[in-house]
Order: sequence, then structure tokens, then C-alpha cells
Amino acid sequence: MKTKLLAIAVMLLTFFSAIAQQSKPAKSKPVTYKPIKFNINEDGSQYLRIITWLQTWGTLTQNNPGTIGYDQKPDKSSAGIALRRARVLLLSQLSPKFLILTHFGINNQSYNSGGYSGGTDGKKPQLFIHDVWTEYNVVPKKLFIGAGLLHFNGVSRMATGSTMNFMTLDAPVFNWYTIETNDQFARSLGVYAKGQLNKLDYRIAINQPFTNGVNPYLQTAKTTNGFNTQLAAKNALTNTFSQSAYFQYMFKDVEANLLPFATGTYLGEKKVFNIGAGFYHHPRSTYTLNSGLEDDSLKLHSSTVFGLDAYYDAPVTKKGHALSVYALYQT
Repeated sequence: MKTKLLAIAVMLLTFFSAIAQQSKPAKSKPVTYKPIKFNINEDGSQYLRIITWLQTWGTLTQNNPGTIGYDQKPDKSSAGIALRRARVLLLSQLSPKFLILTHFGINNQSYNSGGYSGGTDGKKPQLFIHDVWTEYNVVPKKLFIGAGLLHFNGVSRMATGSTMNFMTLDAPVFNWYTIETNDQFARSLGVYAKGQLNKLDYRIAINQPFTNGVNPYLQTAKTTNGFNTQLAAKNALTNTFSQSAYFQYMFKDVEANLLPFATGTYLGEKKVFNIGAGFYHHPRSTYTLNSGLEDDSLKLHSSTVFGLDAYYDAPVTKKGHALSVYALYQT
């Protein structure tokens, strides 16, 4: 009897062990992504590529003392869900020499803000063009020139930081030194040249910043020798071109420069160490009013920004751990 019970127990253990082994989940494979790409020719040198991304935020904010809510009562905290970014980018390589980039989307839609132009709520956010330019390949790898609504900014790496792979929690906005004053969300109309000379990566741009609706000469209606100083000053203040450039030397791996957007972190997939420097200069772009003088004259000033930065990103173990470091001095 004992022998039969022992045999039955062994059979049951074997049966449940087999079930347990079958129910164990298969070892997960690394998640990989293939680009959404439609080849136009057989070798794939001409193509249309689609890149899309969405960032949704959930926030809980401790409000400043004295904040009043919609019910007209003190509101100590507030919570919300927002679309931080929803974008589509089309990359059209129409020939080995000619490329068109189109990038559009929305930003910052919440339940009470980011709505359509002129609205007071969050519905129907404005869909607008972020980037659109054409590019011609003059000398492969070494020289490309293009024109359009550009994001080839100078000063620093983070001035054109990618929004798809942040190192930081979000983009530190001070890196976009003129954002929404005379640019379109850090973009301007202009022409650019870019390329890589061995391990030196460069970009140079000449842009025509947007007018921002501010005409300081409306503060005075005085004229000098019968000449309308209001009109003369508005032209002097707004009809100028800005110049910007950024150069970086890549001591380790060479980064791609098909797009201007700088990677925040490679999560150990590359070993990158770059040192870069750049500038932005816009003549006659700001002013001071000599109020109280006989002619209430304006004095025009140039806007100039310089930057020096360093970027390091590399794996530190064989298990996928990585170190990402970025430092910037900007003045």
C-alpha cells in the first residue's frame, strides 16, 4: 500500500511539475523598433519616412499660497492630464541629392489651456508647422545647404535638443534663448549649411527673425526734420538678419547629422564624448528708450549669446547601465 501511495505521489509531482514548466512565460526578447519607411526605388536610397511621437503628462502641483480656484476659493493643489507633445515628422529623400523635411503637431494641451487661437479653453488645439525645409547635398557628408523654417540653432547642443530622448525631465527652456519672442517655437525662416569634416560637426545659419508686434516707436509721436521716426525705427528694429553657428568635435563615436535634433542620451548604445561651441547674433534687435529727452529717442542694441558645452554618454557595465553627462556655459 505504501509503495502504491509513493508511486501515486511521484506521478502527481511529475504532472504538476510539467504543468508549471509549461506555464512559465517564455524568456522575453529585447524590444526592437523598425522605422516606418516606404522605399521609392529598389535600393532604398529614395524613400519616405514617417516618425511620430506622443508625450502625455500627469501632473500634481502644489499651488502658491493665495491661489484661487474656479470656485473662487483657495486652492492648495491642482491635478491634471495634458498632451505635452503630439508630433508627426515626414522625411522625404526624393533623390540622392534632394531632401524635404516636414514636421507638424501640437504642444501643451490641457483641459483649460492650449486650445484654438483666440479660445479660452483647451479644446481644438492649434496644429502648426514646427519645421519645414529643403536640403541639397553639395558634397556628401561634408556640405549640405538648405532653406525654409529652420531649427539649425547656434550656441549649444541643447538649443536643438531632441524631444524624443531627453536626458532631463523636459527641455530646459532657457536653452532656446529667443523662444516665442521673434521665432516660431525656436524656429526661424532662413538658410543653413551643415556637414561633418572627419570628426568636426558644424552648422551655420542666417535667419530673418519674425516681427513680434512690438513697435517701440509708437511710444512717441515726435518727428525729426519732418521724418516719421516711428516708421524708420520699426524698419531698423525688425528688418535685420540673425547669424548663428555651432561646432562640435567628436572624440569618440561620430553622431548622425541627418536631422538637427541632438540626442539626449543613447542609453549605452554609443560611446560619445563631444566638446562644442557656438553663438547667436542679431543686430539692432533690442532697444532702450531715452525717455524725457527732447526727441524721446531710441537706442538700438544687438543681441548676442555665446555657449561652450561638453557631452559624454557611454556604457559603464555590460548589463546595460550607462552614464550620461552634459555641461553648458552660456552667456
